[in-house]
Amino acid sequence: MNEREPVAESVIRLQAVKPLSRGHQRLVFQHPLQTDLLIKVLRAEYVQDKYGSGSSFHNRHRRCREYQPFLVEFREYLVACARAPQCLPYLQEIVGLVWTDLGLGLAVRKVTGRDGALAPSLNRILRLHGALDSRRKHLLDECLHHLECSDVIIDDLNDCNLVLGVDALGAERFVLIDGIGSSTLVPIKPLSALANRWSKRRRIARLRAGIQAKEQALVK
Repeated sequence: MNEREPVAESVIRLQAVKPLSRGHQRLVFQHPLQTDLLIKVLRAEYVQDKYGSGSSFHNRHRRCREYQPFLVEFREYLVACARAPQCLPYLQEIVGLVWTDLGLGLAVRKVTGRDGALAPSLNRILRLHGALDSRRKHLLDECLHHLECSDVIIDDLNDCNLVLGVDALGAERFVLIDGIGSSTLVPIKPLSALANRWSKRRRIARLRAGIQAKEQALVK
């Protein structure tokens, strides 16, 4: 057996399982053995397009190859742990890596709502209710403030990767479940706190403008 291959008994079988959600880059599954965990795996189409034979020389020769997104996310979560622990409640907890029959998977803590189901996204809340009430607006402001003031780099911020979960005490909180870390070839934001803060302010401003536009459209 190739030393790089996992032991067959340790591989989590996901191929025959319906994913909980599908994104451009990843599929998200319920962990079959731990109800409080999810497993994120890379979509085969994304891997082929981004790191296959027709991709850029740079991507084909990355040391982590198709697992570069996991490295980026792991590294940024470590930055949060070391330099910005105050923002950890607003980031999905990364638990570790697991072998699956769909490749290496990223195990993360499941964020749930009051009903125990997956926490609803900000996008879903806007579609259901038309607007955020004053309490939830405050919760969103609190989340975005902690993210903006931290050293954490955010590469993608939208109303689909912000979800409204509850903590162990039953208090609601917005949590960013995807989009941390820098994916640029020349990593400017890790080297400049000013550039990072400026980038996050722009993303937050776009998010707020998008929320306002959706609220106005839903009122009409």
